[in-house]
Amino acid sequence: MGLHCSHFHGRGKWGVRFDPDNTEALCYGCHQFMGANPSEHARRKEERLGRQLFEILLEKANDTSLGRIAKRSEKEIREHYRGQLERMKMERDAGQTEYLLLENWI
Repeated sequence: MGLHCSHFHGRGKWGVRFDPDNTEALCYGCHQFMGANPSEHARRKEERLGRQLFEILLEKANDTSLGRIAKRSEKEIREHYRGQLERMKMERDAGQTEYLLLENWI
């Protein structure tokens, strides 16, 4: 079935559209459940991030200037994350088994 990229703040919130803190990989069923249960989704997201990062994510989501920067930088952002994916693949191929950090483009 595969995994879905679930955005806590919808993809229309450009300030956090590409922010790893705003996303998580979910199976189809969990993705549908979180979308249909926003209070549970918020509780889970705050539990995972902690209160302070949860609040920062909300501020970033509502920052229209950050959103404008992201829209203008979409190509650069895409290239950044493609590079991150290649780096992570190389680390896995080299035998890394622990959690791999995804570096934010900002």
